[in-house]
Amino acid sequence: VSMGPETNALKVSIIKTADPVKQKVFFCYYRLAKGISGILSYAKEGVRLWFRTKRPKYRQLCLKLTI
Repeated sequence: VSMGPETNALKVSIIKTADPVKQKVFFCYYRLAKGISGILSYAKEGVRLWFRTKRPKYRQLCLKLTI
């Protein structure tokens, strides 16, 4: 994990869910594991309610016939 600011929203929210030992910690693997276990410990409906997932739009099937 790089020491720069994190841009992945899922990773940032997992790290915020975990209780950090120190506020500025660059080594965040333990925070990721603790955050994921914290989210899954009381998420009864699934992770979909925590994060808005993008669903693909329904597309109409279009067949182009050439002669």
